[in-house]
Amino acid sequence: MRRGHLQLSRSRGPTGVGLGLRWAFLDDVLAGPVDPAIAFFEVSPENYMRRGGYFPAALHRIAAERPLLTHGLMLGVGGAALDRDYLARLRVFLDELGVDRHSDHLCWVGGPGSCLHELLPLPFRSGAARHVADQLRRAEDLLARPIALENISDYAALSHGPSRGAAELDFLCEVLERAGCGLLLDLNNVAVNAHNHGHDARAFVAALPLARVVQIHVAGGEPRPELGLVLDTHGAPVSAEVKDLLAWTLARTGPLPVLYERDHNIPPYPELLAELRELGAIYRAALGEHVPSDMSLTPSRSQPIQPSEPAEDRVLAAVQAAMVEHITTRTVEAPRAALPEADALLVAAPRVAVYRDLVRDALAAAVAQFLPRTQARRGPAFADDLAAWLASGGPQSRLLRDVPGEFFSFIAPRWRAEAPSWLAELAAHELLEYRVAAAPPRPRGEPRPFTLDARLEFDASAQLVRYDHAVHHLADDPDDLAPPTPESVVLLAYRDEAHVVRFLQLTPLAEAVVAALLAGATVVEAVQAGAAAEAAPLDDDRLARISALLAELAARKAVLGPI
Repeated sequence: MRRGHLQLSRSRGPTGVGLGLRWAFLDDVLAGPVDPAIAFFEVSPENYMRRGGYFPAALHRIAAERPLLTHGLMLGVGGAALDRDYLARLRVFLDELGVDRHSDHLCWVGGPGSCLHELLPLPFRSGAARHVADQLRRAEDLLARPIALENISDYAALSHGPSRGAAELDFLCEVLERAGCGLLLDLNNVAVNAHNHGHDARAFVAALPLARVVQIHVAGGEPRPELGLVLDTHGAPVSAEVKDLLAWTLARTGPLPVLYERDHNIPPYPELLAELRELGAIYRAALGEHVPSDMSLTPSRSQPIQPSEPAEDRVLAAVQAAMVEHITTRTVEAPRAALPEADALLVAAPRVAVYRDLVRDALAAAVAQFLPRTQARRGPAFADDLAAWLASGGPQSRLLRDVPGEFFSFIAPRWRAEAPSWLAELAAHELLEYRVAAAPPRPRGEPRPFTLDARLEFDASAQLVRYDHAVHHLADDPDDLAPPTPESVVLLAYRDEAHVVRFLQLTPLAEAVVAALLAGATVVEAVQAGAAAEAAPLDDDRLARISALLAELAARKAVLGPI
């Protein structure tokens, strides 16, 4: 798969300046023809896998107008083991989009059975490089397509030499040489690392095997004076330094796909397009300066590759275990590794504590986004709940939107025992809204009349829920902390044709009918269940009420028709 696949993936990809496709402006993209300034889009599969609603159709519609590239977030190729379930679902997603290559990050993302949703740094050692190369080949086999690796921003500097920049360069080149893979060159990460660790960004790029570069990323970082760092947040425009570095690099590589990443503080779509057009002008000018050269696949290294010893695997595992413990436990003490050599790497990296805050802040933001009303009513204790969950091991799923549900599964027993009785119900209801919104679509055929012996097909999003409090009536206003009214309610949750989540409150009669139909009963069996729920004969009045219910469910498109 090595050199041939590298050249194939580079020659067949789009060129020009593209945009990372984000939910914040997805509707703007769909509102009309794609702006000509956008040469291609890039999507992160973790944001779209297992998504229902209008997302699948939106991606395919956009793919019909522009090439789509995919860039993963949670492969964790430097971790202890690959997540084969994640890779199997990822392959289905890539196959459905018809993309022939993929990319992810040169990092690890958590311990065995966990995922901390942060790009965590590796020690710059031959053992880690060999481990990454072995893992990457397995991942490529499982995905049946080549994977390029992106250089990451690294705040801890787990290096073992006097020059941090040279150590990173040697490590990156060794990974590329051992794995034979392409490089997704993130120039903002190069600039961030150069600023934070005191080396020259242009010299770093010049020493790379530029023939291996299959794509370039640019983004904006944000200064964090309290940390003495610039963070790669993708929350600001591309800096002048990175623009100059982009022009200098393209003049040496020639045409490549260049992606603008903007994930936070996203400006209005017209402003975003204006920034993209400026990058496009830089791209065209740089290509005018390009002189074709014989760029070598052989990396420029200050040290030759050395065979790694089995002990290297233990060092890597010890470093990662110590970092995971530091991030997840309640203690704020510096991490200590079980092996002296691994411990020396951590002691020499005083900024490793930055990752503790990055992980905790990101997970807290993800949970709060899904549970805003629950968090507001829980108050300061919510932070303690999150800390307890992290100390128990934290998230396992590689999809960030699964994290709030994992947190709730852990904390719900405590809330039911210690918090107001309705708090867990409110959290369950808020999570239900996202679950219904994400349910996969089900094809809608021509409407057909119901027959008494038919079984009815509901929309895939439809779910029946029961609460002891009217949590669905609580206001969205975060300043309104009123508790819900004690009231036994039964709701049919579903997503309408406009992809809006709806809740229909049911009477006991309607509950019995809907529950029976959802369980696979025929219409006549459901009618009988409705009458039994009221312990009354099936008279004309009840038949009329049930008939009206079925007509309303069909009109709302909660029921699609007979199976």
